[in-house]
Amino acid sequence: MNSPAAPPLGNLKPGRISATLPVPSHIDRPEYMFHDGPERVTASDVKSEETIEKIRQAGRIAADAIVETAKHIAPGVTTDALDRVAHEFICDHGAYPSCLGYMGFRKIYLYLGQ
Repeated sequence: MNSPAAPPLGNLKPGRISATLPVPSHIDRPEYMFHDGPERVTASDVKSEETIEKIRQAGRIAADAIVETAKHIAPGVTTDALDRVAHEFICDHGAYPSCLGYMGFRKIYLYLGQ
């Protein structure tokens, strides 16, 4: 255990957040990209078959993105490099990295469109 005087992060140093990666223009943007925060939910939680299938597709792409990104984890590989792998994988599969742009987030996750 580190002494109370030791830095809590050991050898880690503060980094910088790189520029937001671009998303191809043909990929749909989520509604929160066009205003501050999510819209208020007023609809039922009952989803259509089409929406359920999109949720399944998003889940498959997200799971595959995690697996692909994990292949690149190694000493010396930065989280910025891992973000790029995941971002490119998601965009290459026609999906929007869903946390990108949400409440100011500059890095990724997944969104398939409406």
